[in-house]
Amino acid sequence: MTQALALPAERFVTSADEADVLAAAAGDQDAFTRLYNCHMPAVYRYLRARVASPEDAADLTQQVFLSAYRRLPEYRPGPSGFAAWLFRIARNAAIDASRRNRQAVSWDAVPESLVPHAADAGPERAAVSAEAVARVRSVIARLDRQKQELLALRFAAGLSSRQIAAVVGKNEPAVKKQLWRLVLQLREELEDDRLA
Repeated sequence: MTQALALPAERFVTSADEADVLAAAAGDQDAFTRLYNCHMPAVYRYLRARVASPEDAADLTQQVFLSAYRRLPEYRPGPSGFAAWLFRIARNAAIDASRRNRQAVSWDAVPESLVPHAADAGPERAAVSAEAVARVRSVIARLDRQKQELLALRFAAGLSSRQIAAVVGKNEPAVKKQLWRLVLQLREELEDDRLA
């Protein structure tokens, strides 16, 4: 499980992104296509963690990129890069969708894309893996929405602490501290659940 959570922290902040953003803002469709191809999987995973169904996540992902395309002239390069700007749009879309639907999202679907498939390792390992995932889902479901969002931004979207700080409007050290405490809390609760 820990292997699946090790995501590259700064993979989104690249000078190629910034060059593509400027080119896309100037009307270069290929540049926007490159941005879309690079960032779409992470945006989808983040939104999948925030909405009730894969279809809703796909629809919201499309809306996010349409909004980003329309708002490209507003983009200003910053230390967090294009990804943080894009995920602010995604976060706002998720909040708007949540207000419209008022449904609680089950965390049952969230780790699916992050969990290594143990089915190839045999039925016993698959059962143990499924049980561990169920425990993690149960613990995450008990967290408040703000903590769930931090987890979604870090592990589903793969954003760095700096990028998360830019998305949620906090400073980077505060986000790092919150994530660190959150991971410790999850470990403790998972250990308590395992021993119970």
